[in-house]
Amino acid sequence: MNDLRIDEILLDELPVLVVAKEGEPGEAAGAAFSELEAALPSLRGRRLYGYYEPSAKRYFACVVAQDEDVAGLERRTLPGGPYARTRLHGEPPELYGRIGETFDRVAKSVTADDSRPWLEYYRSENEVDVLVPVATPGH
Repeated sequence: MNDLRIDEILLDELPVLVVAKEGEPGEAAGAAFSELEAALPSLRGRRLYGYYEPSAKRYFACVVAQDEDVAGLERRTLPGGPYARTRLHGEPPELYGRIGETFDRVAKSVTADDSRPWLEYYRSENEVDVLVPVATPGH
């Protein structure tokens, strides 16, 4: 990961179903996604996001909600707005191990909006978008 390509995108507000787990991101993420997967018939074709809440030491595994979802999972809304995005490619678990350092690198290139979560978008098993919310004037 020599050069980091960063694009600014506009993310729509997303209704999601979430599973939250306390702990450090590495351990908590795996447990949260396992529980999320177990609660739904399938994750195939679903859009998966994750984010960490440092102040509470809590990780959230999220799946974009669909009308037919009846799982007893907590519903939340991921806030929309401008995000700085970079795309990581690789093989798990090495790929997942690069997410934290990539957040740090992207955050150094923008003025982050800490009122919104920093997101991971799992495009596929081998591709993850790292999304840092960008502050807008007046924020």
